[in-house]
Amino acid sequence: MKADLFAWVQATASIRDKLGGAGAPRWYYLAADPAAVRAADEAGEAYAIANVTSDPSHPHMAGVSAIRSATVSIDLWGTDVEAVDALGESLRSELDGLAGVTLGAATKLRRAFLTDDGDDVTQPDDGSRRLKFRRRMAFELWYATP
Repeated sequence: MKADLFAWVQATASIRDKLGGAGAPRWYYLAADPAAVRAADEAGEAYAIANVTSDPSHPHMAGVSAIRSATVSIDLWGTDVEAVDALGESLRSELDGLAGVTLGAATKLRRAFLTDDGDDVTQPDDGSRRLKFRRRMAFELWYATP
């Protein structure tokens, strides 16, 4: 499901373009290469770190529908609050309420819901005075796989 979600991000221009374009979107998972995250951070570019926080291995709505439910947490980071907010609004407008599409190769998204959204600002621990802005979003995805 993670690979299919990333494929959807790459195919969605309004999100992809705010993450650096088609060549190398700044979309990472929790166990991402720290050097890539650090490079995006040092350049001051907005980037996203996604993590699937819940994806039970059994369909909780078993039966004919065989729908599964996953919770995806997405943290958006950057030194420009407008860029972080623009990325967050693109993600929210494209994913919240999305239904009946295929994400990537195999994940049939039945419905997506924004369940949590919040903002934060942090002072870096490297001694610099550059503030880092964070927008955290959580989505519940109802989906089916073949």
